[in-house]
Amino acid sequence: MFKLTIDKVIGQDWWGKYTGVSEEISSAFVRDSLAAFPDNEKEMRIVIDSPGGDVFEGITIFNIIRDFARSNPDVKITTYIQGLAASMASVIALAASSVNPEQNKVEAEDNSVYMIHNSWDIVAGNKNELRDAADFLSQIDNVMAATYVKKSGKSEKEILAMMDAETWLWGKEIMDAGFADIVLDVGSSATKDESFVSARGALAVARKKMQTVAAAYKTEGREFRAAALALGFKGGVPSDSCADAEEKNRKGGCMKMTAQDLKRDNPEVYNEIVAEGEAAGIAKEQARASRLLAMGEKSGAKDYALDCIKNGSDPADPDVVDEFMDKGAAGRALAAQAADPDVPGVNLPKNDKNADKNAVMAAFDRETGADKWDK
Repeated sequence: MFKLTIDKVIGQDWWGKYTGVSEEISSAFVRDSLAAFPDNEKEMRIVIDSPGGDVFEGITIFNIIRDFARSNPDVKITTYIQGLAASMASVIALAASSVNPEQNKVEAEDNSVYMIHNSWDIVAGNKNELRDAADFLSQIDNVMAATYVKKSGKSEKEILAMMDAETWLWGKEIMDAGFADIVLDVGSSATKDESFVSARGALAVARKKMQTVAAAYKTEGREFRAAALALGFKGGVPSDSCADAEEKNRKGGCMKMTAQDLKRDNPEVYNEIVAEGEAAGIAKEQARASRLLAMGEKSGAKDYALDCIKNGSDPADPDVVDEFMDKGAAGRALAAQAADPDVPGVNLPKNDKNADKNAVMAAFDRETGADKWDK
């Protein structure tokens, strides 16, 4: 049996230019693989385990597989959802069966995960450009919806609602929704929750790549509109209340990953995030300490600055700023008094923000006799 495996992000090789690691399934790879299909072979198995990726590259892959199925009607093509078929990969999984559904079937493991959602993009521009982008995404969604409608038998309205909700399906649910013909039960010990965590881990890796590419886009101005589509998974951030967590998880909108989930399923991503957090924390603490020391230097209150550093005080805190100002005023008054005995003594009451002004005015009144005039 001939086997075609689609088990990475859908996209061209240039992903590796930004991420440092080339992990992609391109249309060229699929085309070359099918070109090597033996003439005497009568059966093919397409294995799907992918978080999706570039919409246009995915459409090309879909059409390559569909064209192969049309050109080889005597070849039985079974698409096997081994783990995750999400986003554009969920469309590719339906390519062969869209030609000859009686012969070409879609199989899913009883613990596999299938996800459909709206396409996604990174957009910048004025209101007209943003409206154009929204219309463009709607057109892309309609293209994907047509494939889901044909396979599932559901109405376009039902499918678009499922895409709006970012719908997640497991095992038998994939078949019940019409996206798979057969569910395989091989006695696996994996549970629905375990499968979901694994799927979320794969999506976390995909989104990490998308964020890396997005950063390059912002700094280098590179155009990658097509590649940005279909990788903006809203899962990971609760979109609304989660009173019924299981139902929300199934239909989307309450997909929530804990740090322990990510650490267990994707330790490399977890360690990278932790390292970034530690570096950011160190830089922030250094900036805080430097600012407090500078304030202490200017106000002549270095001891207070050190206390603030030890206590975790925020240099932007109004009370901290006022204290530095009070201590600075007191220091200047004492220095002036030491240099000129005629300067009135100023003894600043503690925690009185107007102490310096009040003390100086009181001394002025005493010298000029103004306090007597008031009486």
